[in-house]
Amino acid sequence: SNWANLVDACQDYAQRSGWRFNRVEFMRLDGPQPNAALHEARLRAMPAVLEYGQRLQSAAEVGSSESELLQEFLCCQKLVSSEAVLNAIISICKALELPGFDGKATAG
Repeated sequence: SNWANLVDACQDYAQRSGWRFNRVEFMRLDGPQPNAALHEARLRAMPAVLEYGQRLQSAAEVGSSESELLQEFLCCQKLVSSEAVLNAIISICKALELPGFDGKATAG
């Protein structure tokens, strides 16, 4: 995968941040750092994040839709969006207590 180096570099940060990435928070390097371990993980991940960001931006600017990196990114973006929609539908079905979504077996 074109993303292996970035994933490896960000593993510690991802775990410490609860698997969330907030660009503004990630880029905030000055001022008080309430979580030293998270800050250190961020500093270790920063070079890879900046490199991949630049690579994606360059591919997008030149209109290089053939870039493997950009294609993998777009594919992953679609997968994440699809998963989010599926999870939302399942949550709605559970909230409506529809058969098959309550954790109990249904007669079939």
